[in-house]
Amino acid sequence: MFPSFCERRKRSGEWVDWQVRLHKAICSSSAKSSMVTISVFTIVILADSLLAGTDTSAVTLEWAMSNLLNHPHILKKARAELDSQIGQEKLVEEAEVSRLHYVQNIISETLRLYPAAPLLVPHMSSTDCTIGGYDVPKTRKVWDDAISFKPERYESGKENTHKLLPFGIGRRACPGAGLAQRAIGLTLASLIQCFEWERVSMEEVDMAEGNGISMPKAVALEAMCKARPIMNKFLPVSSDDI
Repeated sequence: MFPSFCERRKRSGEWVDWQVRLHKAICSSSAKSSMVTISVFTIVILADSLLAGTDTSAVTLEWAMSNLLNHPHILKKARAELDSQIGQEKLVEEAEVSRLHYVQNIISETLRLYPAAPLLVPHMSSTDCTIGGYDVPKTRKVWDDAISFKPERYESGKENTHKLLPFGIGRRACPGAGLAQRAIGLTLASLIQCFEWERVSMEEVDMAEGNGISMPKAVALEAMCKARPIMNKFLPVSSDDI
């Protein structure tokens, strides 16, 4: 998979070598042409956006599917929403993802429990105190049943959504947040709409976290799937139909 390819490049040193070559190109081009410099910077920005967006989105989808396989009743509820909102006569489209509120809640809950870029160090106040003239109260419980996977916690509206900041906030917020939400939403909805999913065994999917800046799973997800009837409308039934 592409994320695995990126990780191999980083571990082997190719990623560093590639950035060093770009840096030398920028330095050498500054004396020749500002247009060349702008082109190199554009390549760097586009490459970073592609790699960062692909890896984190793939990791989030893997965590989401793992959670759904460990909670079949949630997967069933998401499938029922797709069948009622989209139906079995057409594939879900990007413009329709906003109508799939429960699927969006699944993604939000996945990002809450398994953020793709867990770089925001948690802060809390153990006691009431004053900092810089501001009264800071003791940190209370933020989430009810915090370690459980419950997409329903977001159904009350904005009561809980303001607590969730998986993409950061302010000037340092992730610039690809909108694209990531649309891409993950469409992909997850398509997987649920087009296939029946089951675990490979009776044991639950291992949810251990691996090492890496994008927090991958320690054990890669394996699952069984079966095409739903909707796929017969878009794929040939036999080799004779090709």
